[in-house]
Amino acid sequence: MRIHVNPEAKGLGEFGYAEAGEYELKIESCEDKKGASSEYLAVRFSFVDPDVKAVEDGKVAGNIFDNIMTREDIQSNLRSFIDALGLEWNDFDTGDIIGLVLHAKVKVGAGQNDELRNEISRYVSAK
Repeated sequence: MRIHVNPEAKGLGEFGYAEAGEYELKIESCEDKKGASSEYLAVRFSFVDPDVKAVEDGKVAGNIFDNIMTREDIQSNLRSFIDALGLEWNDFDTGDIIGLVLHAKVKVGAGQNDELRNEISRYVSAK
């Protein structure tokens, strides 16, 4: 399939971070991964509100990433995540939660190379 590009199209530019606060977030992807000591969900969120601005001029608020441990003896954050989605605490398929929306408290933290980024400080229960 041949793709026709718009010569006027502009790139998104650099990604930045939004101010700390409570936001509505959409699950864009959720992958089951295995770490050194536990399996976890690698979840990527986007801001539902397209008008969320980055703190820095010329940048756009990027995605937020969170790793949620799934080992049975350390599932407190997983429980908060499921409660924020308004789902019953039950077994689930990761593919079924893609596209769902939740509320979370978002903070500003330091990522790789001490670059500032958004992180989830806690999930807000929908119940």
